[in-house]
Amino acid sequence: MYLALQESLCTKDRLRKWGMQVDPECPLCEHEMESHNHIFFTCSFSEDIWRRLLKWMNINREPKRWDEEIKWAIEQMKGNGAKIMVYRLGMTGAVYHIWMERNRRIFQKIKRSSDAITKQIVRDIHCIGDRHGTLRNSMQKLNYYP
Repeated sequence: MYLALQESLCTKDRLRKWGMQVDPECPLCEHEMESHNHIFFTCSFSEDIWRRLLKWMNINREPKRWDEEIKWAIEQMKGNGAKIMVYRLGMTGAVYHIWMERNRRIFQKIKRSSDAITKQIVRDIHCIGDRHGTLRNSMQKLNYYP
């Protein structure tokens, strides 16, 4: 997550700036040029994941651009309440699984749907939540699948 927050992941736009010859197309949506903001938030594939996660977490708003999402999280998700912890887990899980899916498509030529990835993120959150007393009750109120 640290590299993502610093926008230091090796996205295709960064690789091209370093002089590498890479196809600039996003492997997730296969339409736009891959950049940090695009791959995590404005890509139609990632945006679908975020919409589903926000709905599942009962956060009624549209996904934002990367910088706006971070700003929103800093302003709105302060403290250690269950809803805040679930959001943080969701954000971390989404960044991790979106990046892993991107790499899986590039290096292994294996594709999963946004629905499958969203369900994996939710399963991960439930597994973590079941181990933490403060989250256990809140997790029981959330559907297992978005």
